[in-house]
Amino acid sequence: VVLVLNVVASIALNTNMNGTGTTRNGHSHDNAAEHLEEKGEVLNDADQFALTRIWICSWNMAAKDHNFKFKTTADGQRIIDPDQIQKFEQIIPTNYDLYVIGVQEGVSDAFFHYLALYLRESGIKRVRLLQQSAQSTKTKKSFRQECFGVHGRGDGSFINTKFTGIAIYYRDSLAPFIRVKQTSAVSAGITQGSKGAACVLLKVHGTTIVFMSTHMSSNSTDQKLEHFKVLVNKAGDTLGCPGMDLLEQFHHVVWFGDLNYRVQSLTADQVLSKMALGHLSSLWEYDSLRLEWNRFAKTKKCAFRNFVEPTPRLDFYPTYKKKPNRQLDFDQNPNELQRMNASDKQSSLSQLDKIYTTKYKEPFYKGGNIHDRIPSFCDRVLYHSLDTHHQHHVQSTPALCAEPDTAVLNCVEFSYKKEGCHNYGSIPHQL
Repeated sequence: VVLVLNVVASIALNTNMNGTGTTRNGHSHDNAAEHLEEKGEVLNDADQFALTRIWICSWNMAAKDHNFKFKTTADGQRIIDPDQIQKFEQIIPTNYDLYVIGVQEGVSDAFFHYLALYLRESGIKRVRLLQQSAQSTKTKKSFRQECFGVHGRGDGSFINTKFTGIAIYYRDSLAPFIRVKQTSAVSAGITQGSKGAACVLLKVHGTTIVFMSTHMSSNSTDQKLEHFKVLVNKAGDTLGCPGMDLLEQFHHVVWFGDLNYRVQSLTADQVLSKMALGHLSSLWEYDSLRLEWNRFAKTKKCAFRNFVEPTPRLDFYPTYKKKPNRQLDFDQNPNELQRMNASDKQSSLSQLDKIYTTKYKEPFYKGGNIHDRIPSFCDRVLYHSLDTHHQHHVQSTPALCAEPDTAVLNCVEFSYKKEGCHNYGSIPHQL
């Protein structure tokens, strides 16, 4: 099975250690299986700032297990299949301090567990967000039971539930300066299945950061606005003080996942044509989230008002909706595509047609109608930081910013990059 990690961003947290921030006392999470204890944060005068590099990844797993293979050593330890290690090395870098991985429509913990084994070799540990049962490594059923997140049934998963989940991994050197303050699995509604947000509140070098792995409505932008309001209210109540706005309680909120915003006013053929001709960046002009921001940026009618999205890399291709069993992917340099002759452009268009699903037949219980599926940037990373006028609530707001593009989003170097963009894009490489 060919796998694609939908969207990844790297973020740097620059913390002024002379004025650490804090939230209200009494909201620590006592149910985490591996609660990180807060230790004294004593630094020399020369170490006034701490730079923490964060790698964020989101993947809609389409309610499939993806058959991650483990091997058992002679002493009974589970290890990664050696054949898979090289593929992980092309996708997951090992030089970050904190890793935040979100999934939507997951069906087991196998991917998270696989990552834990892979990152462990680089001195990076997983934070357990749910108590693991004694038999959790023996059956698929127990793998399903241990997954932290929002569980529910829906397309592709009626017998067993699927979930929106999150996993946290940290480097050993960060251990004295990080702890889990609270976790919360917030549903978007009783009829929404697994849609919602898996939330983790961390304190890193005295800075409070909420990470929210989310799966939002695929309906209208109005429906997404309602989902946004529900999740903000519920997350604010469960992570901090009931009745207080989530966005006014913590230094930073990183909201990522399958936000389901679609490209509007273009047909699927027009989108594929723009991609094949090297006009990829023009698709952002038709992105429904960007359009909403432009129309309602100064009103409360817009979801994610005052959030920031990193500037996408030149090679950030739409993540929706790709064929599950495709044998190739597409990461061509758009600048080179623009210089190609007509024959080569037609070849690129043929490749894209084999990658993206542009027609969809509804299940019979939804009417069985055929709909267009427009390739879109559904999977995103956004972040919100406290305004200066809110600092009487939470003292000191250390900077959270997207990392400048280094031409290495994952572990595969590209020969091109876009000036002025951030290290934010999609990874087409196969697992």
